[in-house]
Amino acid sequence: MRHLFILLFPLFCYSQVTITTLDLPKEIEETSGLEFYGDNYITHNDSGDKAKVYVFNPKGEIVKSVRFYDLKSKDWEDIAADDQHYYIADTGNNLGNRKELKIYILSTTLDSKGSIRIEYKEQKNFKERAFHPYDAEDRGINEKISIYIQDTLHKKKILKLKDCRLWLYSIFQENSSITIRIVGEKESESLNYNYRNQKKPTNILSFVLSENPLIGDIILCHPVIKNEAKNKNKKIRSHYAHLLIHGYLHLLGYSHDKKLDAEIMEKKEIQVLKRYGFQNPYINS
Repeated sequence: MRHLFILLFPLFCYSQVTITTLDLPKEIEETSGLEFYGDNYITHNDSGDKAKVYVFNPKGEIVKSVRFYDLKSKDWEDIAADDQHYYIADTGNNLGNRKELKIYILSTTLDSKGSIRIEYKEQKNFKERAFHPYDAEDRGINEKISIYIQDTLHKKKILKLKDCRLWLYSIFQENSSITIRIVGEKESESLNYNYRNQKKPTNILSFVLSENPLIGDIILCHPVIKNEAKNKNKKIRSHYAHLLIHGYLHLLGYSHDKKLDAEIMEKKEIQVLKRYGFQNPYINS
């Protein structure tokens, strides 16, 4: 079940944020973009759906859907709007082999109004590969935050940039930059042995490359995480959220080597996870 988190900022109150969690219908459980549509919201799914947008109300109920037969949905990533148009970015390029990246233009009444073709000026190689800098989904940057996701295992990435930014939002240190890398057991075991002298794969590793500004790597081993989630009867998305927060806290200097330090770190993790609708991961531990 996919969830929508709505941030409500009360008038004259800038120190508190109220978050309402909604369960989204199955039709939009792979939502990949969000914009206002009058008093409602408009969204679309990630790759795998038809060229279609959905309008849903603040209760999470779909009130309208529009199918576009003249558009293609190769890998729709996001939606934006101005006063006259909506813009849908068909820019997902997980394997670096796409040449037909586009931004589709819709009217405010959701009629197709053409497209804008885009390309990466520096890209010359269009062979399939897991690691490349030509995927608009993978990097999110503003003046304070930079997140880069590398998934070495999946064509359709396990972690979405918008989820990572949401989960780390309340603890992200200004001007910090992190790379989140999804790996298999072989790479995880190699890193774990080289840096921790433990010859086995592990769920997560964190490496600080610079403290000021904070630059670091978070290595997540998907097969281990998948097995852990299954054995603990947890949704893999919630387990990824926990481990990502856990790994970033390590970059900030948190530790669990001693009992008191572990209690402080676990308390912080529980607070952050609760903010975004996740249960205490240590209840059954």
